Amino acid sequence: MLGSSAPTTQYTVTQETGEVQSIHNETTHYMTWTRNKYYLDVNGWLDGESNAGNVDGFGTFDMYINGSLVADDVADYYQEIYFEDTYEIRDIKTASGKAYIGVTEGALSGTMGAAAVGIRLRFKSQYTVTFKDVLSNVLKTQTVNYGDDAAAPTDVPEYLQKANDNGYHYHFLGTWDTAFNNVTGDLNVSAEYETVPHAYGGYTSSGASGHTRTCSLCGYVESKAHEFTAKTQNEQTFASEATCIQLRQYYYSCAMCGEIEYNDEHTFGVGSLADHTWEWVTDQDPTCALPGAKHQECAVCHTTQNMNTPISATGAHAYTAATVKAEALKEAANCQHAAEYYYSCAVCGAVENNDDHTFFDGDVAGHAYTAATVKEEALKEAANCQHANIYYYSCAVCGAVENNA
Repeated sequence: MLGSSAPTTQYTVTQETGEVQSIHNETTHYMTWTRNKYYLDVNGWLDGESNAGNVDGFGTFDMYINGSLVADDVADYYQEIYFEDTYEIRDIKTASGKAYIGVTEGALSGTMGAAAVGIRLRFKSQYTVTFKDVLSNVLKTQTVNYGDDAAAPTDVPEYLQKANDNGYHYHFLGTWDTAFNNVTGDLNVSAEYETVPHAYGGYTSSGASGHTRTCSLCGYVESKAHEFTAKTQNEQTFASEATCIQLRQYYYSCAMCGEIEYNDEHTFGVGSLADHTWEWVTDQDPTCALPGAKHQECAVCHTTQNMNTPISATGAHAYTAATVKAEALKEAANCQHAAEYYYSCAVCGAVENNDDHTFFDGDVAGHAYTAATVKEEALKEAANCQHANIYYYSCAVCGAVENNA
């Protein structure tokens, strides 16, 4: 075509070269074409509401043209780029409390055509949903995008203790006090509970301090003091046998847990009284010659009976008395020993007359020159015409010669 350019949306003729001459002459005509530019516009979309200008406040992104970074961490891009240039959005970062969802218009990458390209990045606000139990304990914290549903926790305690409440606890009803679908803001959601009685088992002794029982549902432990009122009779509670003044005794047990009190000052009796436990008590000991006396006394209550019951004389003398008396003399004193006596009874004075059990008392006596003993050593003068042999008297005890002229 001469003197004009063909119409196009991709290229624009910027220069023609060559000279127009007679039609009868042949000429060459040259045209220079330049690629057209078109706008690439990146916009935002938050929570379903269009923000046509940019993504400021939602996040940032990097823009690459023909593989080269041309805009780093920007919230807006509105530039002309050439026809057939490639573009790509990379490294989309979200602002605090926002989430990138995807593209609602256009694509993250492409090749520029012969018209403007609009790309709309979709963001959502993020909200915190906090689930709590009836005691305000946090069960779960969840971050939820705008318009999405939160998910309830699956580990909600079915039973919870009430502080210092021996009678009741909380039971989870499976419902919540606030809806948490289509979240459009921060939420506090509380589990709904009802108050129901504890499910106690039996009491268990915890020693002298008392006993406890535990709720099988919530674990609450109730503590109480023992109640020692149960009159249980068995081998473990036995305290003492019956006597004449007291019935058979048992220790009290706790009526709730069975703990035994073992307090000798707090027992109970059963059965009947026992007979007296009689023992003989000597009032006067018998002697060898005199009877004694005794009575019976209960070892428990000290009741007495059979007073002044005689005890026969023993008949067994106690020959221990060294008594000097005529009736006890065995042998008078002589030239060889003092007077020898028999022992007497220390109780009644009877003499033993036992030659093997004697004692001596007093001094040795002089010789008893009364024995007319004919013996050579006693000869005083031999017989002659005038008299027979004359002898000295000798000691009748030891035989010593008197030699008394």
